[in-house]
Amino acid sequence: MISQLFNVHRKLLLQLKPSFKRDYINQIDWNDRMVGISGARGVGKTTMILQQIKESCKNTECLYVSVDDVFFPYKNLISLAEDFDKLGGEILYIDEIHKYPKWSIELKNIYDRFPNLKIVFSGSSLLYISAGNADLSRRAVIYKLSGLSFREFVQIETKTKWPKLSFNELLDNHEEIAISFLEKFKPLALFQQYLKHGYYPFFLQSKQNYLIKLKQIFKETLESDISTIYGLDTEKLNKLKRFLFLISETVPMKINISSLATSLETNRTIVYEFLKYLSEAELISLLYSKNKGYKTLAKPEKIYLSHPNHYYALSETPNTGSLRESFFINQLSAVSKVSYTEKGDFMVNGKYTFEVGGTSFSYR
Repeated sequence: MISQLFNVHRKLLLQLKPSFKRDYINQIDWNDRMVGISGARGVGKTTMILQQIKESCKNTECLYVSVDDVFFPYKNLISLAEDFDKLGGEILYIDEIHKYPKWSIELKNIYDRFPNLKIVFSGSSLLYISAGNADLSRRAVIYKLSGLSFREFVQIETKTKWPKLSFNELLDNHEEIAISFLEKFKPLALFQQYLKHGYYPFFLQSKQNYLIKLKQIFKETLESDISTIYGLDTEKLNKLKRFLFLISETVPMKINISSLATSLETNRTIVYEFLKYLSEAELISLLYSKNKGYKTLAKPEKIYLSHPNHYYALSETPNTGSLRESFFINQLSAVSKVSYTEKGDFMVNGKYTFEVGGTSFSYR
């Protein structure tokens, strides 16, 4: 049976085309005994794993399997690990782990029974990884892969390597940095493209079909991931879909939970549940005040779709303010703590206040 999996493994590596390599691949300690990679659907987890295998593995020391494959021949993961270990296998890569029942318990057992075996697993949603992490505590190191940053998108489009810049570097030298960029490419033109189709690496396959594929990701996340984990019935699932659409049509403002409940014909408790589902699935971003933090059932001050691309997928005329603010929180929250403030739009690291505006914006 394992020979079938090795055949698929080799075929996938042969089909892997030279493509952009995410910087994040170097932030993962691949030498840990158990590594987990979480992230929303479509952000490039599978490609990154296959790139790592192609660069670092030889012959049969590594094996990539996807438990989402309808032809997966093993009745359980432990049997697979046993056969792989007998062949002298060293690193077992398991993709789409969330599609496998009781995956966290089996990974824990593999970790304990086969001390010479390393395991790398990936899951398409924090919903699943968070749910199983209790069984893997003290064993697995979990990493989160996000979509492409604007810098990565520019690197792909210009075929030029751009260094990472820290938040403090941008604050201290933003004018000089902007001038240096303008000398080499047109950032505003690329920025508009990024807002529409630059977050998910699959834009490289087809920009024309990008939003169609993104809508399909929403559908699978809602109907397969969230609905399965939380056991949503049809009525509740439809209200969740309406809620996501409502967010896409709302301009940036402080939210009112009671008003949202009325709009959805439900109650406040259900609205808080919806916020949890969509946030953990990385479809929305919740902005809290600095003092509230991220406590359970704490009311967020604002809600955004998690990236401007999402607005373009769900709305024919996305609000410009929503696009700008969604971009800001998406990019900054990856490296800093972003919170709500009454005196502006955002507070970064509890110290810096930002107000995001357009050409007509006046300083106050």
